[in-house]
Amino acid sequence: MSNYAKINSENIVDFVIVSNESYLKELSGTFVEVTTETGWAGPGSIYSATHNKFLGAKPWESWTLNEETFEWEAPSLKPLTGKHIWSEVDQEWVEVVSAPDE
Repeated sequence: MSNYAKINSENIVDFVIVSNESYLKELSGTFVEVTTETGWAGPGSIYSATHNKFLGAKPWESWTLNEETFEWEAPSLKPLTGKHIWSEVDQEWVEVVSAPDE
């Protein structure tokens, strides 16, 4: 038994099942075995047939895929100090400021 990801026409994972290969032949659709080489797969993950890798869902439209690390990267580096979140509207990292203790 292995894990298999059902891939839709846009190469997005619909769901993952545990099955044997012979049972998959009875199902319709495209299934890709999840292995150590392909990486983790879950609903919303993207499958790259070119690289035979599953990628996490793209976090923001402006982010691009680093094809060496298979990680999504923001258009600019995240500051090393403080807490920051990505603002897709402003296309920059915005510092999160905590409210003072009362």
